[in-house]
Amino acid sequence: MTVLQHVIHDFCIQHEYDDVQGHRILRLKPTPSQWQDFPAVLAYARSLGVQDDGCFKVSIPDGLHDALPEKPVKKVPANAYKVKQIRKTTFWQVSTVPSDGEFSWSQAGPDFSDSVDSAFKSLKRLFRNNQDRQMRNVRYRVDVPAWTARQRLEAGVPERSPIYPLKGDKLDHTKAVIPGIHTPYVYESGPHFGATFQIHAEDFRLASLNHLYRGRKIWIVVPATAVDTAEKALGRGKGCSQFMRHRAEFFFPDKLDKLGIPYRLVDQRPGETIVILPDAYHEGFSTGYTIAEAKNYADGSWDTDSYQPCQESCRLATAIPAAFMRPLAQGEERLDLCAAYGDDGHMVPLDLCAAYGNDGHVVPLECLKKRPLLDGPLACGEGMLGMGDDAGVDGGEMREANQGGTKAPTEERDVKRIKA
Repeated sequence: MTVLQHVIHDFCIQHEYDDVQGHRILRLKPTPSQWQDFPAVLAYARSLGVQDDGCFKVSIPDGLHDALPEKPVKKVPANAYKVKQIRKTTFWQVSTVPSDGEFSWSQAGPDFSDSVDSAFKSLKRLFRNNQDRQMRNVRYRVDVPAWTARQRLEAGVPERSPIYPLKGDKLDHTKAVIPGIHTPYVYESGPHFGATFQIHAEDFRLASLNHLYRGRKIWIVVPATAVDTAEKALGRGKGCSQFMRHRAEFFFPDKLDKLGIPYRLVDQRPGETIVILPDAYHEGFSTGYTIAEAKNYADGSWDTDSYQPCQESCRLATAIPAAFMRPLAQGEERLDLCAAYGDDGHMVPLDLCAAYGNDGHVVPLECLKKRPLLDGPLACGEGMLGMGDDAGVDGGEMREANQGGTKAPTEERDVKRIKA
């Protein structure tokens, strides 16, 4: 009997399937003790075929749902959005604009109770009504540190995290501890419909966990089993593994259908955690106020052999150096980049936080702020849609994209990556 067969035989988790417009998504309902053994939870989900979906849901057990703390309503830094359509009925490029907003679960506004199909129609209408200009009210607060008790209180989430720490995480043994990768970040959207996160795969072939406390999020997930099909249709070429982050694009289901890219629709509700499997592309949006936390996870089989990190040609100061993700050598001192943040969640002076890359040079603190979703023209050999004989969009669309320019003005570039 294999290890996996032993897991299945000895570790049975109550489960059911959610149906979203014909898309069946596994939802596990573990007991508190089962949730403490995340490697077994992951193995059990895989035994049920989730590789073909790229994701699964977990209803966090009763007893692990702590109440959200009260937090005063005040203006804080947040992202606003500008959208541009690259030719009619094709794909949307979404850039983020530094702004501010007010966020509070006690002033969340009405819930969006319509169908997932209606949600996509509402989002497309929002995009069309705001082409080439900043959306007036949509705000998304991203990358809020949440690994200490005080940080979590300031961020507005319970002191105890349902997704951190987790048993069996190989990230516990890498050279560096990176905020938002090794530790949780909080993500909070304002009360207005339409805060998006654009299509991307996780850094360094990691899995991710995204726990939703309040609100509703709609996801599109492209399973890793279709990654070759997706990357060919999206025009990766010889680009780095994060080529879609550079392009900052959002694809509606009808466009993915046209491109022949398989996907799953997921409707996330409060108390549910979405587990995104390695190499699965994903994107989505909030239907109103949401507050969630997310972190990455590396299971026992994790490696980065097929991962192509960003190169210098990517012109991306915030790229995570590959040297930070290598296994920690015996007796080697670990580099804790979380020390760049104080207990209040604010960054401390730069001279206290210098770190050294693989070449011995100081790595700028910008690498802690993650990766922008829009960072200029084509990078490291990647191709736009329409490039190549078998691409899903014609060359005219590609020319329009290039003529329109994918390089956003400096003030419009998000200095932080957007995850879920």
